[in-house]
Amino acid sequence: MKLERRGKYIVISLARDSRPLKNILLIHLGMSGVLYLSETAEQPKKKTHEHIKLTLSASQTLTFRDPRRFGFVDFCDRDDPALTRLGYEPLSPTFCAQDLYTVTRVRKQTIKSLLLNQQVIAGIGNIYASEALFVARIAPSAIAGSLTRVRVARLHAAIRDVLTKAIKAGGSSMRDYHHPDGNPGYFQHRWQVYGQQGMVCPRCVSKGEHTPCIVRTQQQGRATYHCRRSQRG
Repeated sequence: MKLERRGKYIVISLARDSRPLKNILLIHLGMSGVLYLSETAEQPKKKTHEHIKLTLSASQTLTFRDPRRFGFVDFCDRDDPALTRLGYEPLSPTFCAQDLYTVTRVRKQTIKSLLLNQQVIAGIGNIYASEALFVARIAPSAIAGSLTRVRVARLHAAIRDVLTKAIKAGGSSMRDYHHPDGNPGYFQHRWQVYGQQGMVCPRCVSKGEHTPCIVRTQQQGRATYHCRRSQRG
């Protein structure tokens, strides 16, 4: 068995008698999903919201628990459209600022919508899109194709920086999300604009501003947060 990640998916390659199979297990944790790997002999007590229990071997069991039921587990081929249609991996060494600039040239949508489009860039969620745009000083409502090469390069660096810091902090725990060991993520304590409406952003504070600058808007049904002073279109 081989464990990989692609975008927001966990990909488990399967084998039979040491021979790799064409099929894979495709897992999306949604907002509250957790995977537990346990020894079969342990026979752990069943918890609430356990939807799938897989016997991986004579000694190991994989359990999928998801209180809010936004996640899923699927048995499919490696060439399933869910994987083949995914875009760039934002933390891949091969994803460069020129790649991001190229995809923005043909896009009339807002830059926030583009960042959330998994067929363009795979793996960026709503929180991290807002945070990256703040770091890059770009308004979420800016049209992607209008951004200059310099601003796109700044956004590319911001995306990688925010995602790297979020991973090191263990992600963001808002309600249900916890690691398999029960510990929460801590990146929510480093949010600069997300969920901070009516506050003064760190950038404005550093300039001596005291008037609230962070506003909350809606884009395609998703909450968006930005600084009305430092993030321009």
